[in-house]
Amino acid sequence: MQNRTPIAAEARPPLPDFTPVPRKYRHDGWAPERQKAFVAALADAVSASRAAGTESFRRVWEAALDFGVAAVKKRPSWRQARKAKAADG
Repeated sequence: MQNRTPIAAEARPPLPDFTPVPRKYRHDGWAPERQKAFVAALADAVSASRAAGTESFRRVWEAALDFGVAAVKKRPSWRQARKAKAADG
């Protein structure tokens, strides 16, 4: 995850609207409001990770993003998973 230019929250346009992932309600769960707040916090954290004196945070942040992307790429698609499940009987 390289070549990202940080934009301060007050200077950036609003984040795109998205449909939160539907989940069973829990008082401490992944509710739509929490999902939206998480995305906004990610946008702000990327900006914070570029601030002076935060080199170690930036390195660990980028490593975490890279690990996450790698894990997603290794996962079978839902079609592949469905075919494998059907083949297993």
